[in-house]
Amino acid sequence: VLCCFLFVALPLHRYEYGDHNMPFQEIAPRKTKAMHIAEQIISAIKQGEYPVGSQLPPERQIAEEMKVSRNSVREALRALQIIGIIESRAGMGTYICENGEKSIDISKVVAFVEGNKDLFEIWEARQELEITLAKLASTKAKKNDLDNIAIALEAMRTDIAIADNAKYLEANMIFHLSVAKAAHNSVLMEALRPLIEVTSRQLLDEIDLGYTWQKEQKDLDTHEEIFVAIRNHNSDSVCKAIRLHFDLLDKYRKRYDDSEELRETA
Repeated sequence: VLCCFLFVALPLHRYEYGDHNMPFQEIAPRKTKAMHIAEQIISAIKQGEYPVGSQLPPERQIAEEMKVSRNSVREALRALQIIGIIESRAGMGTYICENGEKSIDISKVVAFVEGNKDLFEIWEARQELEITLAKLASTKAKKNDLDNIAIALEAMRTDIAIADNAKYLEANMIFHLSVAKAAHNSVLMEALRPLIEVTSRQLLDEIDLGYTWQKEQKDLDTHEEIFVAIRNHNSDSVCKAIRLHFDLLDKYRKRYDDSEELRETA
């Protein structure tokens, strides 16, 4: 009886639906090790321990000091690279390129990287989107669309001739975005844009390794085939050209991953 009396005597008005005084608080999302690592690195950058242009310690050292796995460190570094706070210089290490003051939710970026191991799923999604967009472009491209693609292709040729890695990557991005724009489907276009931005940083690392330039003509040829197939309104040929292009990228990325592994174990 006493128990029933105590229950009835409770201040029920605090639990009524719609009461804005309910004692509930927002539940913070669980932080992973990679999130903690990324936050510590950002904090160290903000405090001036690693100014812009300076080099971060190797993955192995960070992992040992924080008592975490190198995989967790790698995921944190990838997230910071995606948002432009750090950059990886092939054969040299990781360097600071921003002061860490960007207003961005690092936890979301880390979660994105953790959910797409080695960026494989991002590359896969980009390939399928580009195939769809290129097929649409082969049937819907107008003269000004073809002109824009041709201009980007010519810029790629010029940048290869002068071996300008950054400009070549920029022209490459413009080429792929011009193909996407020629499809005249804004929804697919906007879905592709962030995938290109994420993967472009990895591509720049690969180009910086140097071996890509030994096969630059073959890479350029695949872009030429994509353009010709769109201009000729040949959807089958454009699909084959896109798949060939991504097959080449897979080989480049494999070489890059192997080189990174050798650098880290040296």
